[in-house]
Amino acid sequence: MPSTYVVMATIPNCDFSRAHGRAYADAYIPGGGWANVCEACFRDYGCRLGTGAGQELLLPEEAKERGLS
Repeated sequence: MPSTYVVMATIPNCDFSRAHGRAYADAYIPGGGWANVCEACFRDYGCRLGTGAGQELLLPEEAKERGLS
């Protein structure tokens, strides 16, 4: 099964606006390119998780809480 997440030491802000806060995923924007997007932009732009689509960005402690590391 392809990985739908990546563990990072720090999570960047949303590329579309710093006001949006922390990015939820590094995702492909349909009809565009790749960007770090917050949850709102992820939904609004029709992004997906998966191979060739995007990965959720997690801090080490978040991955541990989910039992992923």
